Amino acid sequence: MFHFDKNFGLFIGQLTDNKFHKHYALQISVVSNSNFKLSVKNHSDNIGKAFFLNSKVEHKLICNTNQLTILVNPLSAIGHQLYLKYGKSSHSILKDYLSDELIDVLNKFESQEITFENLCILTSKILTKYKCNCELDNHLQDD
Repeated sequence: MFHFDKNFGLFIGQLTDNKFHKHYALQISVVSNSNFKLSVKNHSDNIGKAFFLNSKVEHKLICNTNQLTILVNPLSAIGHQLYLKYGKSSHSILKDYLSDELIDVLNKFESQEITFENLCILTSKILTKYKCNCELDNHLQDD
């Protein structure tokens, strides 16, 4: 399942046959009921429940269960704040409030407590908490 918003897109599904790739977007990926494997070129593999990937990092995720991947425009106010918080390295395991909230939303979707539409709305609200204060000065007119 896919959803596209103004500054981010998301995907829920399995990643059983993923290939190495890279993209401009910042990436947050979470899984609820298991762990998944993140492989980053020229780094050791990571196993976890939540990952952040910086822009243009060659990687692949392998997950046999449903996972939630969010791709964020790095030039957006949300992307700017995520970069300031997590962007010091190419990738990292997330173990904080952001990952906990996203895992909780994914759990609610998988247990059919919420619809896909509600998952998208809640994800947007969670990401909006990471909106930087400089939006009016620097981001409002970004193309």
